[in-house]
Amino acid sequence: MVLVFMISASWRLTIVTFVLVPFIMVLCKLYGAYYKKLSKKVQTALAEANTVAEEAISSMTTVGGGRWVFFLGGGACGFGCGCGFVCCVCVCVLGGC
Repeated sequence: MVLVFMISASWRLTIVTFVLVPFIMVLCKLYGAYYKKLSKKVQTALAEANTVAEEAISSMTTVGGGRWVFFLGGGACGFGCGCGFVCCVCVCVLGGC
């Protein structure tokens, strides 16, 4: 039914459509395979990054005192809070610091 309508509307356009549609389908199939391969690589990279981040965060020691929470790490505090701790991140937990 659709084919009859297409031929009656424009037989030239029908021929162009029947020539191009299989070509477009092949291109979509190839791009889909490429995209699937790329997605797997991205997923693997994110999993590795997540593992590294989880190990780094789990190795930090948390020390709470008053209005501040200190995550002890490898360097001196660079936030100018005068805490005197060797910390890598100082976070004000009560606000108004």
